Amino acid sequence: MTRMDAFKGAKATFVPKRTYKDKLSLGSGRDQVDLHYLGVGHTNGDTFVVFPALRVMHTGDMFAWKALPYIDTSNGGSVVAHAETLGRAVSTMKNVDTIITGHTPVLTWNDLREYADFNREFVSWAQEQIKAGKPVGQAATEYRVPAKYKGYTVSPNPQFGDAKANTEIVYKELKK
Repeated sequence: MTRMDAFKGAKATFVPKRTYKDKLSLGSGRDQVDLHYLGVGHTNGDTFVVFPALRVMHTGDMFAWKALPYIDTSNGGSVVAHAETLGRAVSTMKNVDTIITGHTPVLTWNDLREYADFNREFVSWAQEQIKAGKPVGQAATEYRVPAKYKGYTVSPNPQFGDAKANTEIVYKELKK
């Protein structure tokens, strides 16, 4: 942030004084809050916020809704890494029952697990489209949410992630 014009001069006071790499615990006892960075996803700086005493985790836009994610590539986001980071959250976080998402009602741990699977399967689907030699536009128009993901949609709003945008990102990432 210190390199961004928006945080220079008088606005430098908004730059964090304390940062962390993987995990930072604030407070203690029932007031403890744990911040976890598990990898790139929606952006390259998403934090999972855990309230251990409540068994609650806030995922922010790493799990915004039951749809394809909005990936902010201009801020380091990645469709492929998003799926991997969600998988890491599911495999490493313990003692969480409730998930506060970025934009939908409160969900459960099993919803997060299912969402991680949904994203992993989307990346696998895109890999299959690349192997089949399909152009990105054709693949994106053919994408359908698998029937097993009841209540999911391709996008709640095409401005914030959809099959075309996510497929284009995966194609770029996997063809590097």
